[in-house]
Amino acid sequence: MATSVTWKGQIMSAEHDALVRRIYDILETGAYDRLPEVFTEDYVEHDTLPGSTLTGFDAMTEAVESYRAAFPDLHFEATSVISEDDRVACHYTFTGTHMGEFMGLPATGRSVTVEGVDIGRMSADGRCAEHWGFVHEGDMMAQLGLIPGQAVGDVDIDITERTAAPA
Repeated sequence: MATSVTWKGQIMSAEHDALVRRIYDILETGAYDRLPEVFTEDYVEHDTLPGSTLTGFDAMTEAVESYRAAFPDLHFEATSVISEDDRVACHYTFTGTHMGEFMGLPATGRSVTVEGVDIGRMSADGRCAEHWGFVHEGDMMAQLGLIPGQAVGDVDIDITERTAAPA
């Protein structure tokens, strides 16, 4: 295990990696009572569900509950964790089987493997204070067969076909 380093009072490296993995464990299991262990009281969530008016823990919990209801076997795998100063970036893959409604879309019973990126700002005590995220929802919708004309599974789209001027 890597040794930890502090920089301007910030815990770096191994502790950030461990924190990311603890957060994903909490999100997978729905152990929301453990959120204060990993998030500050004034936590800010920038990646809210479309139409949501919730903020902080509530916004994050709403999003995770939505994903967990739709994909009850949801699993996160942190594939790369990079930290610098008070920021941590994580590339992850999540897998799950679409067994419940998701953003108004009925269950398909299909499995997905989707990539995403989380960026967090860490507090001096090593908890997450702020979060920005991206999940490749277009790829997920294609895997679920919900994008007309797209194959289920890995999708390789040549963007020039869609943006080229007509001949």
